[in-house]
Amino acid sequence: MPDKAPKLMLKRVQIRGPRPQYGATHKKLAPLVLAANPICVRCRVNFSCHAHHKVYPATCVEDYEALCIACHKIADREMQQ
Repeated sequence: MPDKAPKLMLKRVQIRGPRPQYGATHKKLAPLVLAANPICVRCRVNFSCHAHHKVYPATCVEDYEALCIACHKIADREMQQ
């Protein structure tokens, strides 16, 4: 058995630059969207945890939809196509 504990290798995470779609407006509106829709609006099964932009830039609550993790991944793929 070794005398020393193994050395942990920490992975450095690269932080992306400022993202305009997540500014002050998003920080203000996202909690409102999630509070108004605690259940995912697409699958209606899981709890919502993402305020997804339907349009950019989002300026009001109607520009978002509350999604669960799985539906948010699908929505992101749909927007990239």
